[in-house]
Amino acid sequence: MARFLTTKGSLFEIENVIQRAGRRLTIITPFVQVSDDFARRLRDADEQGVEIRLVCRVGDLAEKQKAALAAYRNLSVYDDPKLHAKCFVNDDGLVLSSLNFYQASEQNNEMGVYLDARDDREAYAEAAREAESIVRAAGSPVDLGSKGPRAKQGRKPRQAYVAKSAPTPPTSGFCIRCGTGTDYNPTKPYCSNCFRQWLRFKNPTYADDRCHGCGTEDAKAFSLEKPECYPCYKRSAKAAVA
Repeated sequence: MARFLTTKGSLFEIENVIQRAGRRLTIITPFVQVSDDFARRLRDADEQGVEIRLVCRVGDLAEKQKAALAAYRNLSVYDDPKLHAKCFVNDDGLVLSSLNFYQASEQNNEMGVYLDARDDREAYAEAAREAESIVRAAGSPVDLGSKGPRAKQGRKPRQAYVAKSAPTPPTSGFCIRCGTGTDYNPTKPYCSNCFRQWLRFKNPTYADDRCHGCGTEDAKAFSLEKPECYPCYKRSAKAAVA
């Protein structure tokens, strides 16, 4: 059930979203100044191979913050100069908040809401899809490596986005029909309700709208036979043989 959050509640749940991220973590916030506590949580997620995507106003990032973000192996930064939304998403739940991912904001009076992927399926699915839309609209990741203060003349700048660590099989996915968060299993890519609907006809090629791996919406592009977009299929195939 959706829960209202105060400033402290928002900070607590944002920390939980970061800590409990299994496959992917998405952070959408205009302004970024990561506190020491949150930096430690991000490092833990990064070292565990979690794919971290940060959408922010890159033009407002301090040089020190750019250098800090560039040090993460599995973190990609996307630029949206008009961004105003704040959202923190993993496969189990998300926080919508007035709180920026900014240390000074932790002292403000903020309000937010927590949505659970299972208990608040429709609202979570809609918010997660909008978060995906914001990431896609931001385009390609920004290379912070050549802009950091530690880049030295005559040497190749440190790249912010290096090869990922060995992929691990995802644990959470999306129902290909309704987009609800569910266990990741390409052989069973429906939530329980939609699977009961599918059982009426048992057509493995019946076209549905969402990728089981990432939740991307593409009308009539997926089915029980082909439940994932090509990048997700490729990633899961690599994880299976890793």
